[in-house]
Amino acid sequence: VILPGLSENASDYPPYALAGAALEAGWHVAIYVRRGLSGLPLTSPHPFCLRGTDDLHAVLKHLKAAYPEAPLVAMGLSTGAGIVLRYVETYTGEQNLLAAAAAVDAGVDWVENWAWFEKHHPQMSQNFLIKKMKSVVAKNTEVLRAGGVDVAGVLAAPSYQDFFKRLHSRTLAPFTQANWEAAEEGADYLQWASPSRRCPEAITVPTFILLSKSDYVMQPTSRARHRANALANANVVVCETRGGSHTMRCEGLAGGGKWMGQVCLEFATQVLKEKQLLMSEIADSQKLKLGIYTRACDRHDSCSSLAHEGKSGKKSVS
Repeated sequence: VILPGLSENASDYPPYALAGAALEAGWHVAIYVRRGLSGLPLTSPHPFCLRGTDDLHAVLKHLKAAYPEAPLVAMGLSTGAGIVLRYVETYTGEQNLLAAAAAVDAGVDWVENWAWFEKHHPQMSQNFLIKKMKSVVAKNTEVLRAGGVDVAGVLAAPSYQDFFKRLHSRTLAPFTQANWEAAEEGADYLQWASPSRRCPEAITVPTFILLSKSDYVMQPTSRARHRANALANANVVVCETRGGSHTMRCEGLAGGGKWMGQVCLEFATQVLKEKQLLMSEIADSQKLKLGIYTRACDRHDSCSSLAHEGKSGKKSVS
């Protein structure tokens, strides 16, 4: 299950690098397109959310119901990676539906990250990211107005803080029971949507985090936090590359090598192999215990039917 980034369409190179490698290896691939992104029209006044774990869980439940025996692996890019990390932190134990996860160039704190990006790349922030987010609103004016959103005010928002405040104060309030109108410059929304700071203790799913030293979107301090999380939690593995920019690690002049997808897939494949081996060892252990129990029962005249049924299989127990 692949989660593209905020500015990526489902057919762009980064999702293709993950999906192409998986398809070539014989995996089934689902691209999870978030609400309003990649040209997807909104059917309710609730656009994409940087947190997004509830929607991801619904997607995973749908796939699990359709393919109950298939292990599920989630791979996220940029803000999609942030959602994957938030999911493995939030959904633990039986609630979690993932066998493994991979996050490529994920942030840690959206408040800090967006401020850093705005400071170092103001033109990209204003003329690309904010423009991209406003385009979702512009394409879905009727359904958003029906939900009480001041569409004109959102489209006229001068900054990302004002955009989040004017949009998400209306679209999230019924679900979060939070007064986003009182949020200071939209910072409360960004903090709420960020991957949790409980990361080292919370993640129980094997999680691979791929980072780049040349990433110009995520602030450099996020990489240090990811490394610290990996040192504190054996379930988290961090790989830091020298180049690759932001979600663009490829091989060859034409960029067709899909290295980014291959390394994420290798991690997921190895995790599944280890889990299969562990389950096999557990099954063998249970068989051994049953054989010992059967031999113990054979010493008594009043053995249960279970013990008698086990006699024929006793020879196969070492």
